[in-house]
Amino acid sequence: MKRGRSRRRRRQTRLVMYGGTVILLAAVLGAAGLAAGRRSGDGRAESAVEESSTASVAEHLAGTVTAYESTVVEGVDITGKSRSDAEKLLLEKTKGLSVVWQEENVTAEEETGGAVRRILDEIYGNGQMKTGTFSFDMDSLKESFRALAKTLAGKWNRAAADSQLVSFDKETSVYTYSEAKTGRMLNEESLVQALMEAVKAGNYAAVKPEFSESSPKRSAAQAKEQYQVIGSFTTKTTSNKNRNENIRLAVEAIDGRILKPGEEFSFNLATGNRTKEKGYQPAGAYRNGVLIEEPGGGVCQVSTTLYNAIVSSGLSATERHSHSFTPSYIQPGEDAMVSFDGYAGPDLKFVNSEPTTVAVRASLKDNTLKISIVGLPILEDGVKVTMRSEKVRDVEPPAPVYEANDGLPAGTEKVVDQGQKGGVWKTFRVVTKDGNVLEETPLHNTTYRGKASVIQKNENAAETGESSAEAGANESADGGQTQESAGQGSAEQDNAGQTSGVGNAADGNAGQQEASQQQAVPQQSPAAGADAVVVPAFPGT
Repeated sequence: MKRGRSRRRRRQTRLVMYGGTVILLAAVLGAAGLAAGRRSGDGRAESAVEESSTASVAEHLAGTVTAYESTVVEGVDITGKSRSDAEKLLLEKTKGLSVVWQEENVTAEEETGGAVRRILDEIYGNGQMKTGTFSFDMDSLKESFRALAKTLAGKWNRAAADSQLVSFDKETSVYTYSEAKTGRMLNEESLVQALMEAVKAGNYAAVKPEFSESSPKRSAAQAKEQYQVIGSFTTKTTSNKNRNENIRLAVEAIDGRILKPGEEFSFNLATGNRTKEKGYQPAGAYRNGVLIEEPGGGVCQVSTTLYNAIVSSGLSATERHSHSFTPSYIQPGEDAMVSFDGYAGPDLKFVNSEPTTVAVRASLKDNTLKISIVGLPILEDGVKVTMRSEKVRDVEPPAPVYEANDGLPAGTEKVVDQGQKGGVWKTFRVVTKDGNVLEETPLHNTTYRGKASVIQKNENAAETGESSAEAGANESADGGQTQESAGQGSAEQDNAGQTSGVGNAADGNAGQQEASQQQAVPQQSPAAGADAVVVPAFPGT
């Protein structure tokens, strides 16, 4: 308070001194003018000259005093005003500066407001208002505008978008492709320069940004031509109706699935829980090594076929599990078991690691299961990816399981389920070009359990005599037939727990069919060429 009163006193003293000086000079000049007028004899003319000179001097002195005491910022006079009042004046002047593009109007008030506050810090910083003419710190303001331009670039820039596959209509067998889009990039330095020029000119109005454009490389018509089958695999199913119905339902669930770049495919999530409510039928499956009839049996053949198609396309599985027992419809080591209770279970997964979409196509026709991956080529021309598996060693079966059967002749036994050896297999990922191996890398190791024989026996004492021996011989012959039939089967899924590569031995026809397939085609090969797509039609045809 004392300092303020002292300052006002000094200012008043200076004004009094200047005022006195002005009056004194006016008086002197006036007296001189009168004297001169008397000497010239023309009093009126000299008096007019005198008054004009006196007014000019007074005006000059008054202007000097005003300039010395005033405070002006960017052309705005804030002399004698409080900081808050001065800030309101300056913000009002600069609030019109903005960047306008299309329907957006982005204000630059935060940036100009920062410049206002920085200059007021300088003027009012020591508690006393500085006098003089002040301008914004242009270097700091320019950095603020650069930060704004960078933010707008992140918001408005758009890379050129090439056309790609976006959907498939199962009813019409029609693929839909996205429209290609032109890219744009904000010219940040040009925008900064335009904002700086507006401030320097005091023209706080809207500024329009400039963009550079980039063209897409693939139109919708080109995408339709370029998308093709990049991986495919085929297996044969049995004549078991229930099993084939389960396969058909799983095929229907995964067919036409589109994966965006970076998206993960889950077989279990695609099909959901395989239950009778969804139409899945009881078929051969293994639970904890025991053959049962369970809804969804056979679905593992779909996941296995898909797994091989994934590998052949150049993509990689992110989750894969083997069966408990050696499968019959695929080379051991190249199967993919799935199981799902609606919440969890072994799954088959893969991620679309490509920058464009891919599609899964699946079909079942005339006991032929075919699954393909449709997309833009990943592998170079002539390059193929397959799997090769070799047995490392056998795994001996567990000890036989005996069951009592008093219906057999006393002292005899009969094999009702022939035991099988398991095995340890090593699988390699093989890359070839024009038939020549480029590389062969380990993919995974698989261990299949051995399967114990099931033997029925009558432990009662054997009867003596020729009839007893003859009856025993007949039963032995029957047992051999039963053993042959029980040893044939198919590999199936178990939705509730363990799964196996062995099928429903109770289905005699299906067992014989599966056994003949195992002998005839121990390993399926990827479909030759990508000649035609899976049913329905190939994209673009």
